Amino acid sequence: MPKLSSSQTSAPANSNSAQESLRAETEAPPWVDRAESILRAAPELTDKMRETLWTLFHNAKNPDELARSLSNFVASNETNQKLYAAKMLTHSPDPIERAEEALRRVASLPQSVREAAEQFPKVTGYLVNAALNDSSQK
Repeated sequence: MPKLSSSQTSAPANSNSAQESLRAETEAPPWVDRAESILRAAPELTDKMRETLWTLFHNAKNPDELARSLSNFVASNETNQKLYAAKMLTHSPDPIERAEEALRRVASLPQSVREAAEQFPKVTGYLVNAALNDSSQK
């Protein structure tokens, strides 16, 4: 994490809600370090705390792991929520997690739908590919 001076660490005077921060984070380009802006804006943190939280954020493999790490760290609830929300924005599950989720979804389908999908695998494949490539759903 870049070194933060005490003059850079105070919160903006007119930033009054986590929603504003989250909105700004969702509009940020993917290469922006989302944790850094959150930590810079948290006046209750020391530089050492910022460094530790930044490391926790970037070392966490997913939002749940980050939440477990944050539960052992003393920071404001608002800061923890912002970090968790930022991790949710940047997290893309690994292929195993995605496959497990897909299998859970298929298992939750009604039996008749699963049977139809098994009966017509090519049609099912086309429908799945169409759904995956539909940019309007992203």
